[in-house]
Amino acid sequence: MKLIYTGKTKDVFALENGNYLLKFKDDLTGENGVFDPGSNTVGLTLKGAGKAGLRLTKFFFEIYGMYAKEGQPLNAFVEVTLKDDARQDPPVSKDALDMLGLLTAEEYEVLKDLAKKIGGVVKTELAKRGIELYDIKFEFGRVDKDGQIALIDEISGGNMRAYKNGKYIEPLLLEKLMLEERGEQN
Repeated sequence: MKLIYTGKTKDVFALENGNYLLKFKDDLTGENGVFDPGSNTVGLTLKGAGKAGLRLTKFFFEIYGMYAKEGQPLNAFVEVTLKDDARQDPPVSKDALDMLGLLTAEEYEVLKDLAKKIGGVVKTELAKRGIELYDIKFEFGRVDKDGQIALIDEISGGNMRAYKNGKYIEPLLLEKLMLEERGEQN
């Protein structure tokens, strides 16, 4: 693997097969130790945040059947696997790093529809556990030679704010609340 990009919350490695591997870090965006999913800087580090983000991403992708499929990718992830309680970072499509620039009107409508569908799934799953989604951030990109728009990042506590009984739920607790009823261990 060759490190090709170091981001705020993930490192990106090129794989020999042409795909990329996203390595989730324990860093979260925010300022002065306060989490903010919309921030553009690393504000704090929480041990286990990378693993929690990956586990919650896997959960949402399984609920929605969101893994990339031939001819109709909803996101750039090829797979997300967890082995023996250890983190197995996910490979993504080799075209997954083409961030969106200017959009045509048609592309904007596709993006708006996709964000609405994914956000609806997240909101519904949180509500089943008495959790209210306050806001969420998605990152989309073009994931194939034809410019197909798809989700190119995680869906986790690291990119949303959620509340239960009026109290903010930090990312590690959110992962626990979402996965505990499934009998999954940390």
